Amino acid sequence: MGVFEIKHPAEVWSLQQFFKFGLDRDIPELHIPPEGEHLNLGPGKRKVIPETTGLGLPEWNANYNSIPREKGTVAAIHCYQFLEHFDGDQAVELLWEMERVLMPGGCIYLATPYYTSAMAYQALDHKSWWNEEVWHWLFGNEYYDDHEGDGWKLRVHLCVIMGIVERNINLFTQLVKAETHVPDQRPLHTSFTASSLAFRPQEQGRVTGSVGTTSGVVQEGEVLGARP
Repeated sequence: MGVFEIKHPAEVWSLQQFFKFGLDRDIPELHIPPEGEHLNLGPGKRKVIPETTGLGLPEWNANYNSIPREKGTVAAIHCYQFLEHFDGDQAVELLWEMERVLMPGGCIYLATPYYTSAMAYQALDHKSWWNEEVWHWLFGNEYYDDHEGDGWKLRVHLCVIMGIVERNINLFTQLVKAETHVPDQRPLHTSFTASSLAFRPQEQGRVTGSVGTTSGVVQEGEVLGARP
């Protein structure tokens, strides 16, 4: 087969194009990490991913053990339905630990139940609740900015809210490790401003259907859902 060509300008050929047509928002392509080891944190029996190294109970306990890798040696970390099992302080410590082992250009793939979904509350061992504002308050708050004395090197590359039905809406985030501290993440095209009304989901411009639900990404200064 030759090079893929779009036969018609209105052809919907990707999720990004579909989303652009539907909500006039841009979703970036996923960042491609460098070559190297991929870790999978807390995979259990259901999140086993080929060609990744699983870390989980009983051999590894994130509450007590650091990630058993040297600084800057891991290409990517998969972390699905995991961080919500830790309280806020523990989750921050674990993200610092993930940043430590990632090589520059490495990335973290995260999926956590969205705070308004039934999935966030149905498991009694969930200890933290996640929405798109988490990253702004974590990476843009100097209270959390004293890690190793030079601040966070993680930046938000992609952050969208997706689900098949309302009860399983999740926050999907890809974080990428930069060479140096990222001082203010609000100008990034995938970030959300403090006025995005994170605690008023009826105003977030979500589109719900049989295929799924997603919020999209906003440009600096936009209020999520403010545009028709």
